[in-house]
Amino acid sequence: MGLLSANHATGRRPMLTSRGTCQGILFLVSLISFILSAAPEAQAFQVSPTSLNFTGLEGGSNPPSQTVIFSKNNKSPLGWTITDDATWLAVTPLSGTMRKTARVAISINTKGLAAGSYTATMTITTNNGDNASVPVTLTVTSGSTSPTMSLSPSSLTFSGTQGGANPAAKTLSITNTGGGTLSWTVSDNAAWLSLSPASGTAPSSATASVNTAGLAAGTYNATITATATGATNTPQTVPVTLTVTAAPPTIGLSLTSILFTGVQSGANPTNQTLSLTNTGGGTLSWSVSDTATWLTLSPASGTAPGSTTMSVNTSGLTAGSYNATITVAATGATNTPQAVPVTLTVAAASPTIGLSPTSLSFTGTQGGTNPAAKTVSITNTGGGTLSWTVGDNGAWLSLSPASGTAPGSATASVNTAGLAAGTYNATITATATGATNTPQAVAVTLTVTAPVSQSAIVTNMVPDGSGATVTIQGPGQVLEFIYNAQSTYTGISSFIAGTASFRHTFSWPQGTTFACYRTRGTDNLYTEQACASVTPGPPPTSGTATLTWSASTSSDVTAYKVYLGTASGVYNPPTSVGNLTTYQMLNLTTGQTYYFSVTAVDTSGNESSHSNEVSKSIY
Repeated sequence: MGLLSANHATGRRPMLTSRGTCQGILFLVSLISFILSAAPEAQAFQVSPTSLNFTGLEGGSNPPSQTVIFSKNNKSPLGWTITDDATWLAVTPLSGTMRKTARVAISINTKGLAAGSYTATMTITTNNGDNASVPVTLTVTSGSTSPTMSLSPSSLTFSGTQGGANPAAKTLSITNTGGGTLSWTVSDNAAWLSLSPASGTAPSSATASVNTAGLAAGTYNATITATATGATNTPQTVPVTLTVTAAPPTIGLSLTSILFTGVQSGANPTNQTLSLTNTGGGTLSWSVSDTATWLTLSPASGTAPGSTTMSVNTSGLTAGSYNATITVAATGATNTPQAVPVTLTVAAASPTIGLSPTSLSFTGTQGGTNPAAKTVSITNTGGGTLSWTVGDNGAWLSLSPASGTAPGSATASVNTAGLAAGTYNATITATATGATNTPQAVAVTLTVTAPVSQSAIVTNMVPDGSGATVTIQGPGQVLEFIYNAQSTYTGISSFIAGTASFRHTFSWPQGTTFACYRTRGTDNLYTEQACASVTPGPPPTSGTATLTWSASTSSDVTAYKVYLGTASGVYNPPTSVGNLTTYQMLNLTTGQTYYFSVTAVDTSGNESSHSNEVSKSIY
């Protein structure tokens, strides 16, 4: 709970103050007859010193000024004014607004005042009624015949730079604030300090000079001592401070100009290094920049001693001379920035043959139209002029035009007339006198495929008592059959698309006299039916074998070949089954063991090695 207090000062309302913090509970206090409000904290206005005393010499210099400080214990604004009742008393400033403290200077003017004691009162009035008075006493003594030294300034400060010019000399004024005559002498206690003249009669002066030669960076102190025989205050001293700062850094460079030489479209010139040192004092932190996109500096900043590597990229630059400037900057350095000119000379390169593409592939069908022509682009990836010629070694290949100037192109055309199915290879040779890489070759491959029938034909069907064996030529997709006087074909669900020889197991109903089969090709057209007489009877003494294999991982496989033999590793000519992964072998002799393997064929007609071998005995 907070601490509440009331101020019952005469003429003021009771004041309520609260200190502390209520933890979760708010108490409301109502006092009959009083309206409580938070009382401002007492300002406790104070003046220091509470009195002032000055002493002066009749006809002499005014005594030094003194300072009066006002203070209070809070920071709320408080306005104040000062008045006094003496003409020889001056206050600066006469008014103001303070928060915690305020200062005023009290000065005395003894001019015209006879020896004696003088009093005055300085009254401070604040806008909250906290007033104060400061009594001031001035004692003016009669003139003395003894001299009194006065030195101005009371201290001397010099600043210089290590290894630099000496700081400017300064003057020490010497006056007599007493009576009689003041003959003075001055001396010092530092080798780096000299005084001239070393003696004189007031009022006069001595010049203080500083010599920083040989001095390290740092602060040096000395004392000037002034003496005067008979003076009331001899000797007097003047402290002297000399600050010598470290010499500023200066940029030092290992190269004042840089030259690179390269060949157009060739390798970049060898990197070069620019070393940076500090030939001055202190620490030199440098940064470098350049004005060219073909020039790179790394690192771009550092502290001396250090270096930056200059790299040149001639890519895309034509033959000629290129100029750039490296700027070296260092904050505080005496000679920042520094510029280093860079010259890059790019010589013209010899022509170089560029061919695109570097190989050509054509695919055609035996007896069909020629494949579309293709273009070989010929460019000069070097310099100068590239005049090219092209030729080939394939009778089925022709080029047009046979020569030209880069950039240009030659059209390659293929004629498949009279070519058997198979793969044909040829080479286009491009030559160019003076080219750095003449000749260049483009490999050409022509694949001629046998015509693909889109239709499938049932070429034979041999019925027996338990079905029929059907032979199909072409890519059959669906196999259907009818028997006797049926008008609708029935699909055979066990038929595998692409099968060349299929065993249809079916029990012919009594009275069946004939049956017909037809297939649909990839052109969605059905063939004419193949029909034969049917005599229901026992099944043939032959068997089947269904082979299944995993598809090749190559993306360009177009077909598989199934090999069969009656001895391990010895096979009959293969059966091409299209792009299938299962196939049924029919008409296998009962009592015989057969061996099987499969190969894959790609788009170019290349055949893979044999798969693993499997076997089956027919019973």
